[in-house]
Amino acid sequence: MQFSQFPLDPRLLKGLQAINYETCTPVQEATLKAVLEAKKDVYAQSQTGTGKTASFLIATFWHLLKPENQDKFALILVPTRELVVQIEKEAKAIGQFLSFNMATIYGGTAYDKQLHSLRRNPRIVVATPGRLLDFADKQAINLQNAGVLVIDEADRLFDMGFHKDLLKIIKMLPAPQDRLNLLFSATLNNKVGQLAWEHMNNPESIVIKAQSPTVEGIEQRLFHVSRSEKMILLLALLKKENPESVIIFSNTKAGAGQIAKRLKAAGYNCALIEGSIQQKKRLQIINNMKNGNIKILAATDIASRGLHIPDLSLVINFDLPDDAENYIHRIGRTARGSQTTGLAISFACERFVYNLASIEKLIKKKIPMSIIDNELQQLVDLTIKEEASRPKPVGQESTSHYEHRRKDHPRREPSSSPRSSRNYGEKSPKSNHKPTNTRPKTTKDHAPERDHEVHPPREATRKPRPDRPARSQHDRNDRPQTERPTRSSHPRNDRPDRPQRSAPSDRTPRNGQHESRAKHSRSHTTASQQNRPQSPHQAKPKGASHPNPPKPKGQKPHEDKSKGIFNFFNKIFSKED
Repeated sequence: MQFSQFPLDPRLLKGLQAINYETCTPVQEATLKAVLEAKKDVYAQSQTGTGKTASFLIATFWHLLKPENQDKFALILVPTRELVVQIEKEAKAIGQFLSFNMATIYGGTAYDKQLHSLRRNPRIVVATPGRLLDFADKQAINLQNAGVLVIDEADRLFDMGFHKDLLKIIKMLPAPQDRLNLLFSATLNNKVGQLAWEHMNNPESIVIKAQSPTVEGIEQRLFHVSRSEKMILLLALLKKENPESVIIFSNTKAGAGQIAKRLKAAGYNCALIEGSIQQKKRLQIINNMKNGNIKILAATDIASRGLHIPDLSLVINFDLPDDAENYIHRIGRTARGSQTTGLAISFACERFVYNLASIEKLIKKKIPMSIIDNELQQLVDLTIKEEASRPKPVGQESTSHYEHRRKDHPRREPSSSPRSSRNYGEKSPKSNHKPTNTRPKTTKDHAPERDHEVHPPREATRKPRPDRPARSQHDRNDRPQTERPTRSSHPRNDRPDRPQRSAPSDRTPRNGQHESRAKHSRSHTTASQQNRPQSPHQAKPKGASHPNPPKPKGQKPHEDKSKGIFNFFNKIFSKED
């Protein structure tokens, strides 16, 4: 069906003709019939690369051109920044003859520029949920004026954890019957279906069935290769296929960075896109890729959706994705739009080969397995020679940690004498090997030997304290007999609560030492200590009797509690008998 057969504005038809949009795809035809003719909301499932972006953009322009919607704007929610830029570019191409202001809202860029675009009263706002909520909380945008709500890549939004943000945004919008609701998703799940039926006005479900979720024009190949040989095979395939442009997908940021580094070392013009790269640099790389300045792009799954590069002839899955749906989106970067054919090559190594079963189950077909023919084998051998002759970067002469250890610490030569011929405790003969110590020498290693000269004593710098007597200037051994500290012969009176001792006048033999000390200590007990009342819980010497022993309450003197308990039980048992 032709676009001209629908009741579209002439300016809109002129824009479609300018970009060679004449015949509708199945999803475009079904969407326009439901919106333009049946006046219904749309809940559509369609595989990637089938023109669903153009379908909701045409329906959005048609709805905003109505006289009663001149003060309304359209809100398009997408999961990634790259998809925001892609939709804005296609919207400008379709509506190039319409005087519509557009605004893009996404993270990673300055607030001021986006705030300025919102103040110009845009008719179309393409945004990611997180940054849009920030502007809504600051009252920089009034979502009550939204006349169209479009949710693209709904399944991806849920996978990225935007479910709560979506619900917050929908609550700020007008009622479902007061706006046009369009929801598109490459795959369907329960969350997407629940969102459609709860927050849309009786939507019409559109499912574009296909024999396979992937585009039929994509040729798929699979190579079973070990993990250590994937890079060599990748370089050989690039020589054989010689593509105009190619995207190489890896499961990790580190893997994508390693691919880009190796390809640059091999002389290829390669760029890298992953999550930690700033948005401004990402857009610059994508534009260079579209203009042909860059032919090879190493990327993670962040570039698997919403990235449209014309004439992309080859997609290589360096790693099989953990999520089977990402495989569909990866290879969907080729054979898009007017390009009807494309090639997708996947490597199945010992680590990611377990993802193959779920991928083939989702696409409902077996991926044809390829073998290395003679031509490819020759290219592999040539690549191995080139890699061996290519000088490695400084600091990467050896990739093995153990090779560095062998260079710095070579193994000692074995002793020539047998172990049994040496006596126990005898040291083994020293070898001629002198281990190299790469540790930088410190100042401690070069410390000069201390001389053993006797230095004169330093003068005392401590000031004398008035509350203490001055110390003697004589040496400790040279003090006069009168200055030497002696033990006092008088008892101390500063602690009357403790018995004090004084040194005996004459030394007693060792055998009678304890007895004399006991007599001496008893003779010097103070009067206050003797007259002090003794506590009932104070320990008494063995054999001593208290003059007035305390009587516990409820107990007779010298009565054992345990015997009383036994007597009590004996009386009870005797009564029972």
